[in-house]
Amino acid sequence: MIDSVALNEVCCYDAGRNCILGLCREHVHNVNKYVTSLDVVKNVEIAIHGDKKKCCYGKDATVVAIGPYADTAHYTPVPIIVSPSCKKETGKGLARWITTVLQTWKTHPDGQAKHGPIWVVSSDGESSFRLMRMSMCMAHVVDANSDLGQILHTMPGLNKQTGENGIVGTCDPKHVIKCWLIRYLPQFLC
Repeated sequence: MIDSVALNEVCCYDAGRNCILGLCREHVHNVNKYVTSLDVVKNVEIAIHGDKKKCCYGKDATVVAIGPYADTAHYTPVPIIVSPSCKKETGKGLARWITTVLQTWKTHPDGQAKHGPIWVVSSDGESSFRLMRMSMCMAHVVDANSDLGQILHTMPGLNKQTGENGIVGTCDPKHVIKCWLIRYLPQFLC
């Protein structure tokens, strides 16, 4: 599950990692965020507030959570990543980033081996999330000769596209309803 939360646009110091937090993931590579001297802190301030604006505060954070669909004993989604963004990232960039998350889940011993595979990517209707889902989850057509394909291909009009390893995309249903209301409600009100 992927969504955004608003952030206070400030930096803070994490003593445990000896680094500056709150910088956007899109531009943090332009600065040294590890505090080894006072000059590092001054350089980050110049990068944010100086004329060249090489780095930004995170405006919101992309939150990635894992939650089971069918486990009745433990349904609570668990956040695994909270990453600040300046909102300049495109859907394609977000797709590359989330693909890395999925690959790490698949190969890490505390990921798929312990908790099972991820088979659905879900997000809200925000445009970069929508493009991310479309590029990741609409890349392949289910093989008509596979067990699933033999069932799906008999259902005309059904979306038969998936992503790598059969992953599918979905959105929060309230956004589908909102889009329908925006499109069709005005004709009923006139």
